[in-house]
Amino acid sequence: MITVKTAALFLAVIAGCQSASLSAQSRGEKMNKPFFFVNEEFGALALIDGAKTVKQGNVFRDYTFFEDKHECYIIPKQDKYRFVLNHRLPEEAGTEWFSFVSIIYDSNRETDFLSLMRNSKWLDDEGRSLKYYYKNSYDIGISPSEFINLHLRHKSIEEHVNAREEFNRIAGKFHGKLRRSGMNSWSFAPRMVGRIHNSNPHPKLMSVRLYRYLITDKYASRNPVDFAVFRNGTRRFKIIAETARENGPPETVERTFAISKQDCKSVDDED
Repeated sequence: MITVKTAALFLAVIAGCQSASLSAQSRGEKMNKPFFFVNEEFGALALIDGAKTVKQGNVFRDYTFFEDKHECYIIPKQDKYRFVLNHRLPEEAGTEWFSFVSIIYDSNRETDFLSLMRNSKWLDDEGRSLKYYYKNSYDIGISPSEFINLHLRHKSIEEHVNAREEFNRIAGKFHGKLRRSGMNSWSFAPRMVGRIHNSNPHPKLMSVRLYRYLITDKYASRNPVDFAVFRNGTRRFKIIAETARENGPPETVERTFAISKQDCKSVDDED
């Protein structure tokens, strides 16, 4: 015999299942630029609605915020997007931080492809200024899996140092420091690249970036930490952004995006 209490419990379970199904296909929360910077956590990720260029990223004020890392978010089908990280933290305003951003694509490419990018004003180990950096697999000849494996060689200090020297011979000065007395971004790599490995140890298509910037206390940053993401003909991709500081825990965001409900459920071939 089904009692009223049992029936109520059954209906609650069904409702919970339905909510879970809907949450896996969210379109995010619409908000304006000042609301995002003031109300969302430091390191939060948003899509700048309709923006494709750097100029548009600076002036467009309509954002879509993505709160839950367990959701797959549906976004418009575009060739190019601009995302932004919240870098407002009034108590740290004026200090330099950096974010390690990786875009991991669900791709069925026959050949692996990796791109590496670092913005300017970093320093090398001798304190010399580093210019903007961009290279890809055609330039340096390593795959996403090889990039991951090199950065995760840290069972001993000697192994870690040798891996860094090998990577520098291959890729040049991708990693750097924020200031002369600071730590090189390579020192943070095992933790940051470890997150990529945990998500997908053998990606076919991946982009990795290093972004240096100043923390702000403004309600709407004039120099937002925004970046382009090319869809590259794929239907689903993940962004992992880890913001590093030398004296404190990192801020990490990990979000998955797709162009349809079906693509949230499965990996399809490229367009």
